[in-house]
Parts: sequence; structure tokens; C-alpha cells
Amino acid sequence: MPQGRRGTGLAPVPLVDPTRLALDDDLRRKHLARNLARFRREAPELADRIAAASTEGAELVLSRRGDATLAWQGQLVASAYDPRAEGEGLAKQVPEAADLIVALGFGTGHHLEALASQASRRLVIFEPEVALLRAALSAAPFSFLGAAHVDLAGDEDALADWVQRHYTLGLSIHVLPHPSLARSQPDALRSLVERIARAKEQADLRIATLRTWSQHWALTAVENAPQLIGLPTLAELGGALAGTTAVVLSLIH
Repeated sequence: MPQGRRGTGLAPVPLVDPTRLALDDDLRRKHLARNLARFRREAPELADRIAAASTEGAELVLSRRGDATLAWQGQLVASAYDPRAEGEGLAKQVPEAADLIVALGFGTGHHLEALASQASRRLVIFEPEVALLRAALSAAPFSFLGAAHVDLAGDEDALADWVQRHYTLGLSIHVLPHPSLARSQPDALRSLVERIARAKEQADLRIATLRTWSQHWALTAVENAPQLIGLPTLAELGGALAGTTAVVLSLIH
């Protein structure tokens, strides 16, 4: 099995051609800067945290087809041959009926490009390893970052917040874990899925409560309409009480 070159500081990466492990450092910096700029206005703290993050444990390499791919702690995150095709295949696993897609794991970003191309669907992305995310954002430009229908969560709380913010009753939600996250961090993935489920339940409760009280408020308004119509206006009260200190109290039963 081919291994990384000795003396380069690269961890052994299965299935990667060792003659294609170098990517231009200047190009990496340009990709990272451009990608961070796409969402810095909406999430400046997240952009700063990614920029300052160490990439220890993450390796940026080239696949045999020439596309950038990643390795995390010595193991490939995506295909060593054609990560783009692999990502597009992963995106096709999402049902067409899905309105809200929660992608767990950034991977090489190719599956996210395919998903984000459909602007009619909301896409929420979360990568738990900042070092891996920084490496991915250094690999290629991602035009979908900063798009109106795409949200990049910086932590689990932000992930839950985005789910609650976008989910509503009747909306079809689909959670898409990246295979590399399922392999490397199964417990963390399970915890994230549970967190999303709780966020959805809280959103269901909030929406149901709001609907119940909205109906109550509407009925109350209808019942009180005759009394409200017969009450004097504030202008009329102001004229009647000119020169007098008064407190106006309105009670609606």
C-alpha cells in the first residue's frame, strides 16, 4: 500500500499516490481567505476561529483525478480517486422531498456543492473538527458559502438554533452524515443526531403552543369586538380629561 514520503511530516495516507501529495501553499491561503470572506459578515467569530485554528491531524492532498481530497489522522476523508463523483453520489441520497437538509461533516465539500445548487432547499452544515474544516476551506473555493439558503454552524448550540429557526410543522427534514464522520466519531455523530431531534421536538412544541394561543387570541378579539367598538377613543378621552392627571386602563376579558 503506498505511503507518504519520509521526512515530509505527512502521516501515512492509505491509497494516495505519494507523487501527488503537494499543493501550492499560496493557493491554499487564497482559497481559505476567499472562503472565509464569503460568510465573515454573517459569522465573524466563526471565521476568526477557523482562521486561527491549527490544522494538526488534517492533511490536504490531491486525488488521482486531480481534485483536492483530505486525510484526517492518517485516514482518507474522501475518495483517493474521484472525491467529486463520490460527493455528488452522497448528495443524491437525500430525498427530493426534503425541505431542510442538515449535513453533518464538511468532508471535501463536493456533496455540499451539489446540495446547495438547489436554492429551494435550506442547507445547514456542521463540521465538529475545526482543523479539518480549515483544511477543507483551503482546498478549493466554495461559492455556496454565504448563500442565503446555506448556514454554517460553528458549534452544537448554533446547529440546534439553526434547526429550530428554519423548521416548521409539515417541513421535511433530512439529516445527512458524512461517511468519514460516521467512521471516525460514531459517538459524536450519535450525539449530534440526538441534539437535532431534541431541537425539532422543541420547535414542534413551540409552534403548537403558538398556534393554540393564536386561536385563543383570535376568539377573544371576536368576542370583545362589540365592546371595543363602543369604547371612546383616546382622542375623545384626552379632550374630556384636559388639564387633569389621569391613568387610562383597558381590560379585555
